[in-house]
Amino acid sequence: VDLDLDRETFPTEDEIREIDSVCPGTQHGWFESKITGQKIHYRKFLPNTQEGVQIKGVVIFLHGVHTHSGDAAKLKNGRLIKLALLRKVFIEAGFALYVPDHLGHGFSEGERFYISDWRIQRDIYDEFTQFVSSEHTNVPFFLQGQSYGGCLAVHLARKWQDFPDKAPLKQFFGVALTCPALAAKVPPYPVVFTLRYILSPLFPKWTPFFMPNPINPDCIWSDPEVRELCANERKKSMNLSAGGKAYCLGTATALLDAIESAKEKAIPGFNLPFCVVHGDNDVGVPLSGSEYLMKHSITPTEDCALRIEKNARHDLLSEPSAEDTVQFLLDWMLQRLKMKNN
Repeated sequence: VDLDLDRETFPTEDEIREIDSVCPGTQHGWFESKITGQKIHYRKFLPNTQEGVQIKGVVIFLHGVHTHSGDAAKLKNGRLIKLALLRKVFIEAGFALYVPDHLGHGFSEGERFYISDWRIQRDIYDEFTQFVSSEHTNVPFFLQGQSYGGCLAVHLARKWQDFPDKAPLKQFFGVALTCPALAAKVPPYPVVFTLRYILSPLFPKWTPFFMPNPINPDCIWSDPEVRELCANERKKSMNLSAGGKAYCLGTATALLDAIESAKEKAIPGFNLPFCVVHGDNDVGVPLSGSEYLMKHSITPTEDCALRIEKNARHDLLSEPSAEDTVQFLLDWMLQRLKMKNN
């Protein structure tokens, strides 16, 4: 595996075990993309079938930009947040959970935190989903995404809708989204024009000191303890994630393109089942994007749902309402399974 990481700051085996300790049963794997030839790292969590637990379904979780598949934590009061919470709830309910790292994130190959074109990642996840569904033949699966991962999930589901002959639709039961990046807080047009059309083509991997950063720590996390955990200097030096940092020009441009394309092409006429949770205090990734999805998709009313978390900021899986958010997602998935079985 060829990782764009500094050997001197690469996490030790003990540190990797510590990262995984809040997610018991973590299994690591690598998937080689036929599109790019790069190896995608993923974590998977399986219910204990030896204890008689049947796998009801599989969830493929797509994370956001500047985070990774090991983004999990346990607070001082014992409360689980982020993927630690998601893993616990889903595993106990009989769901397998797969969490791949984006290119250039976590332990995946690719230039660190650089996104050249969102379509490449979407198509890699198309491959990955086919791989996961083949590991669990005839088991229903759900596509889940948070932030940019939510945007990718919408794009991928729309691709399946448009090309059903190449899609795993027999096993696909719906999309579950948390704070999907379907709208963005952007600076005035002259600033966007300069950054997007003049500087980005010339210096795509540069993060200028004047780069706007609407997804800063205060906008992401309301809990000071969570902000402190995510801003830990050792964690930042590992370079597995970069939560709260400004994006480089190329990544910012690709994100904006993904959001605009979702609004113009993926959402209008979207007809697959979905549920979405969004915080009404999400400044960087506004609630308006999820509301747009609800309004402009043509998914039947009984097959879609929106939950608005009051006062919640961007990272819903670490906000005070995280348990309610995850329970809503689980209940919706269980309801989808029940409807299909009937």
